[in-house]
Amino acid sequence: ASNVVLTINPGVEVQIHSNDNMTVYGTLRARGTDTQHIRFTRFPGHSYGGCIGFHGKSATMLTATGIFDYCDISLLSSENTNGAIAAEYSGMSVSNSMFVDLRYQVILFKFSRVSVVGNKLRDTPTGILLTGCAGLVASNSVAAGDGGRNDDPLEVQEDWPGTGDKTLIIEGNYIGNVTGANADGIDINGTTWTTIKGNIIRNCGDKGISYGLRGDGI
Repeated sequence: ASNVVLTINPGVEVQIHSNDNMTVYGTLRARGTDTQHIRFTRFPGHSYGGCIGFHGKSATMLTATGIFDYCDISLLSSENTNGAIAAEYSGMSVSNSMFVDLRYQVILFKFSRVSVVGNKLRDTPTGILLTGCAGLVASNSVAAGDGGRNDDPLEVQEDWPGTGDKTLIIEGNYIGNVTGANADGIDINGTTWTTIKGNIIRNCGDKGISYGLRGDGI
């Protein structure tokens, strides 16, 4: 229910079965500490676990909320349609967390207000995919290292459809080692409210920044 709050304490490990997802309609607060991270990973004996999914009602009713701080997320995303953390019509904050060895998508947010700050993504097939989101993506480090996949580490599609500030700021991120022949560092498509500044992008298979479907880049 949208009025339920689940708090996960520092040092806890959450294991997710490969055929199941952790689905949130209310609020999930996973706040670890610098010395006691919270871990989300697969259930023992499974190659990968499912995803952590958030489902709000609409762009005017962001009834689901996710807060992840000092978390380690690994060996999840068993289905290619979901992210390890996926959200729709939600308020999402992900900070100071590590994502490593995930099967498909990592962060997959749609029509949500987001803050994705200070995270590390290592050996992941994709990175951060935002559709119709507003907020801040800053100071993240994304090093794909997946042997030449063509997915983009940071992809933005569409503008925030709700009321309020539509701006999405992408600032101060490091993106490197994206070796797929068609992989762009940052891919922007169908948005006029995205601001990109102060990012470091290195060793991309295609463009550093691409804008528009099959568009030009820099």
